[in-house]
Amino acid sequence: MKLHTAALVLFSGIAALACGGGGTTSTSTDLSAYSTPITEPWSSMGLPMDGGSVLYSDSTTLTATYSSGSVADIGKKYEDAVKAAGWTETSRTEMMGVVATYSKDGKTLSLSVTDAGGLLSASLSVL
Repeated sequence: MKLHTAALVLFSGIAALACGGGGTTSTSTDLSAYSTPITEPWSSMGLPMDGGSVLYSDSTTLTATYSSGSVADIGKKYEDAVKAAGWTETSRTEMMGVVATYSKDGKTLSLSVTDAGGLLSASLSVL
C-alpha cells in the first residue's frame, strides 16, 4: 500500500509538471462540492487550507486543490507548515512545481505542489 501511495504521488507530480504551469492560477474549476474533511495527522499541521478543497485525506495521504494562487506561494506555505511540524527537508526540486521530501522519526514525507492546466494541487504522503 505504501508503494502504491508513493507511486500515486510521484505520478501526479510528474503528470502535473508535464502539463506545465507554475505561474499564478485563476480558473473557474470549482471542486469545493467534492471536498472532504481533513484528517489527522494533517489537521494538526497548520496547513494552508484557506481557499483550498480537500479532495482526499487519510492517515497517510492528503490531496487538496486551489482555484487561485501560485505554486510558489502555496508551496512556501506548505513547506513552512511541514517544517514547523518538525520535519527536516532531505531533497527538493523546483522547476514547474515543487517536489520535496522530508524525514522525521524514521518516516518520509513527500510534498508535491503543481499547476496542471489551471488547477493548483498540493499532495502530501507519509511513507
